[in-house]
Amino acid sequence: MRLIDAEKLMEDVDKDFCYPEAYKKMIEKQPTAYDLDKVIENLEDYAYSTDICLRHNGCPYGDNEDITCDNCAAIGALEIVKNGGSERVKAGS
Repeated sequence: MRLIDAEKLMEDVDKDFCYPEAYKKMIEKQPTAYDLDKVIENLEDYAYSTDICLRHNGCPYGDNEDITCDNCAAIGALEIVKNGGSERVKAGS
């Protein structure tokens, strides 16, 4: 998947295409693949969450001695970034 600047694309459509409104409507209908604002919001919520480390409360990595609470938190943050803000990821999941 490749992320593009939809606003820039719409500007180019205005300049280079016949019937640009039809193309712009098609662009606007496309789902957001990566919502940076939502990713930031989820990371901020996650960072200040009281359940960021679930090691002592059913952490799925509790049986793996190679994964510390810091690793668990990093894994959760990576999941938020990977899913592009499309859904909230709980710590350790």
